[in-house]
Amino acid sequence: MKKPLTFILLLALSGACVSADEAFDLKAALATMQRKGEKSLKVPAGTYRLPEAGLALSGLTDVTLDLSGVTLIATSFDRPALNLMDCRNVTIKGLTVDYDPLPFTQGSVTAVNREARTVEFAVHEGYPSLTSEYLVTRFHLFEKQEHRWKKDAPDYYVSRTERIDDRHGRFVFGPDSPGLDRIEVGDRVALNIREAPAISISSGTSGTVMEDCTIHASPGLGVIIRFAEDSGTYRRLKILPGPRPAGATEPRLLSTCADGLNAAYTRKGPVLEDCEFAYMGDDSLNVHGTILPVLEVYEDGSFLSVRPQKGEVFDLVVKPDDDLHFLQAPTYAITGRSKIASFERVAGDSDQWRAQARKIWPTFGSKGEMTFFRVRLQSPSGEAKPGMFFEIPATAAGGYVVRDCYFHDHRARGLRLMGGDGLVENNRFERIKGVAISIGPSFAFWREAGWCRNVTIRKNEIHDVGEGTNLRLPDSYTVGAISVIARVDPTPGGRIDYFPGNEDILIEGNTIDGSSVGAIQICAAKNTTVKDNIIRNVCLAHATDAGREYGLLSGRPIDVTQAEVELENNQLPPTQP
Repeated sequence: MKKPLTFILLLALSGACVSADEAFDLKAALATMQRKGEKSLKVPAGTYRLPEAGLALSGLTDVTLDLSGVTLIATSFDRPALNLMDCRNVTIKGLTVDYDPLPFTQGSVTAVNREARTVEFAVHEGYPSLTSEYLVTRFHLFEKQEHRWKKDAPDYYVSRTERIDDRHGRFVFGPDSPGLDRIEVGDRVALNIREAPAISISSGTSGTVMEDCTIHASPGLGVIIRFAEDSGTYRRLKILPGPRPAGATEPRLLSTCADGLNAAYTRKGPVLEDCEFAYMGDDSLNVHGTILPVLEVYEDGSFLSVRPQKGEVFDLVVKPDDDLHFLQAPTYAITGRSKIASFERVAGDSDQWRAQARKIWPTFGSKGEMTFFRVRLQSPSGEAKPGMFFEIPATAAGGYVVRDCYFHDHRARGLRLMGGDGLVENNRFERIKGVAISIGPSFAFWREAGWCRNVTIRKNEIHDVGEGTNLRLPDSYTVGAISVIARVDPTPGGRIDYFPGNEDILIEGNTIDGSSVGAIQICAAKNTTVKDNIIRNVCLAHATDAGREYGLLSGRPIDVTQAEVELENNQLPPTQP
């Protein structure tokens, strides 16, 4: 019997309980635990259906919640199922998170009209009907029988998705939408929503540990970390599709609709140990900071900056003495270095700066309030000029550790690393649409920082990656199963004079067997070592034009573009240079 959760735990432990004869008052249980000086609480096993607001934990310290056998069923797409805020040293064990309704629907292709450029599909039994929220203009293409993304197909974006009736729909391709030729009757498709994460870890939180937890679905990211003091530790976290819904004959195609875990604007990245992430709609792991613009400079040398959303509490994360690097587009070369004296949230005129914000952040479309900051440096020397950008490396979720994990069968990249001081070792990557690992910033478009320093990629097994076609195109900036990159502003003709902002990168002892593009790509880097790697069956798509618009070399097992690299004792395929 599912037990409806009638209250949520909010801020200072507001009520949380389940109703009916098996009622469990979580607030009272926590209060009793703390009064007795106990440090752990065992929640009775069962399936708990959450209200739309989800379950929020706040103000907890030195607490272990044993949720073994507990499944939380989230019911809203625009609120996290579980939200931790202002919590310290909270350990959560054994929790499972799922959704009803599911944040995606799926079906099988019933007709393909290549002249009209349309694809029709029927929704699988047991999966959500085609209400308006599922009529998105993106979809995922899967094999007819195997549970895997269809090989050699792009990411799919269409002009519109039409509802024929509750259980039948139609994709209408634009004249330039690629990939129609790869779709056949019987192929399976999934249409996913992109909204709130399953689990949110936010400001004032540190020392979070999740052990033996499972996320079966999410309308957005599996776990999001924003403005927390650190990203937490995750042992044996599984992100995998859940059981078949009632009445379904087909297994679920997706787990989360976006990344598995995404950590940003925090002073320490996550520790992932013995985790398994699969069937997500985006990367397994994304760690990053941001670049911020200099809007105007004041007489005392301080300057104004902005983020395009309200409530961006960077002032809680940035500390005095943090390094600040000034960056100059289009290559985002570091043109000056300083240290923070203070970083203060201030009032600002959103209407005055809105047009400029839209130029800086192409994805920004809000008409609401933005967040402004006044930045003071310890020794201002005139480097700050309107139109420049800056990064603060301490806020880029560096210091991450990823070991003994299994990442497989998902869209985009395995690990997307944009912070420094990282260790990635003894992991396995298989059947991924993009590359296994990218290291380096995405300054253009997403404005995600930053330059990466002191990163070790060691003893990983990489098989059958680059299975989608997007990374084989001229506008790709990742053309190796392991790619050290800089996504900067492209220039006409593809000539970019890269700044070597990535440094002290070690790529050692990895096995790469199966990649549509190269094995290892190094760009915009110095003091980089690539040694003792075993490379087989790469460049399988013969995509020699890949990366051309970014001035990248491609088509060889190891490609180096404007980088200082030491190559040592790498085992290359005998027929490839």
